[in-house]
Amino acid sequence: RAHNIMSLGYNNDLRSGASFQTIGYPGDKGDGCTPYEQTCVYQEIYTEELASSTCDHWHGQSGSAIWQWHNGQPVIYGILSSGIGNKNVDCRITPAKFQWICELSNTCPN
Repeated sequence: RAHNIMSLGYNNDLRSGASFQTIGYPGDKGDGCTPYEQTCVYQEIYTEELASSTCDHWHGQSGSAIWQWHNGQPVIYGILSSGIGNKNVDCRITPAKFQWICELSNTCPN
C-alpha cells in the first residue's frame, strides 16, 4: 500500500541563502545507521541544476532528498549529490526533470 507523505516540485526562484531540510545517514555522525536531520542553506547557485550548500555530504548522506515546507507539507526540490573539495554539490529538480519523474511514476498533474 502506497503512502504519499511528500510532494515533488521545482523552484527556479531558490537563491543563495535559501534554507532547506534533509535527512540521511552520514557516516561521520554517530554510528552511520541512525537518521540525521539537517537544516542547510544554499551557498551558491551554479546553474538551474546545480548548487552548493552547507549540508554534510559525508558517505551515506548523498542521495538524500532536499525539501522545503510549503503549506505544512514538505516539497522535495532536489537531492544531495557529492562533495568536491570543500564544496558540497546538490542536484536540483528542473522543470524537465520534474516532467520526466511524473511521467515515469504516472503522477503528472492534469
